[in-house]
Amino acid sequence: MKITEGGGNAHEGEYITKVFLTEAEAHAFLENDYPLSPPPMLYALLWWFENKARKRTESKSVVPYKWKPKDVVPLKDFKFEPMPTSSRFVPLRMHFTLGTLTRTWDLALCDDSFAILLYNEDKKELVFTQRFRPATLVGLARHRSPPKTKLEDIDWASQPPEWAYTLEMCNGHHKRGSSAQEIEQRVRECVALKCGIGISFSGDRQRVYYAKVNDSMKLKDWSQFEDMVPSGQKRSFDLVLRHSSVATLLYHTTQKKFVLVKQFRPAVLLAHILRQPENLNKKLSEVEWHKYDASHGYTVELCAGLVDKNIPIVDIAKEEIEEECGYAWKYHV
Repeated sequence: MKITEGGGNAHEGEYITKVFLTEAEAHAFLENDYPLSPPPMLYALLWWFENKARKRTESKSVVPYKWKPKDVVPLKDFKFEPMPTSSRFVPLRMHFTLGTLTRTWDLALCDDSFAILLYNEDKKELVFTQRFRPATLVGLARHRSPPKTKLEDIDWASQPPEWAYTLEMCNGHHKRGSSAQEIEQRVRECVALKCGIGISFSGDRQRVYYAKVNDSMKLKDWSQFEDMVPSGQKRSFDLVLRHSSVATLLYHTTQKKFVLVKQFRPAVLLAHILRQPENLNKKLSEVEWHKYDASHGYTVELCAGLVDKNIPIVDIAKEEIEEECGYAWKYHV
């Protein structure tokens, strides 16, 4: 691994550091139990190793497939209001000094999560769940609207209701400070509730598990998990509006290395400190923050930026590559 200084907002005292990883180092990074990187980077590296790092052979078993949500329920009566409190996350504004740099950072505290990739050995199929996620519809509608469009100005009646549904792994949440045994029990309960299968293990942190199941594991008297409330009842959802983002996986063709950036993420440091045994039952005001250094707040990420300008996304990506990594990237349309 090689590290050099990169770009950043130098006028604010912020510097973004470039990190160079060989393919072997990137592969080892992916195998880490807790890789400190956002999901887009992990997905990008997995895509690379699947599509670029080796020659793919066409398989007759690969068939074209497009997922379509089932039992789509029409949406109407959209209403948005400020959220004073939430049962899912706690919004905070964090003030801190890192070296000589004083910053303010917005973040939200929430429970850690887990997801399970289920494989049915009898049917040779992966088992997923269809979930109702209205925030995805809101995000897609905003993305397709002119910049700075207000929510109340969007024609919600014309938005496809299918946008509010996602295909996901069986997933759930667990409380901060849960033991490994408590987390595994929570995973079993989640699978039993949402997929109707009892599993045993042979094998916001986001834990991902893989489990093999078969038809003999189906639970008796299991009923379909209801992601929606019965017809006629109203339901509210908490969501946070933010800009869309664009990220680019850079590969240095001369050095044969990935070009990534090291970022300081206060929310990552905060979560790490709160997970320490001595802080599990403490309020934020009771934590002795000065005892912890900032080393656990750094992540390795793709070169990325916010889509906050009325210009093509590829141009925003180009600007970020120049600013953060110092490369005059040329692209072909």
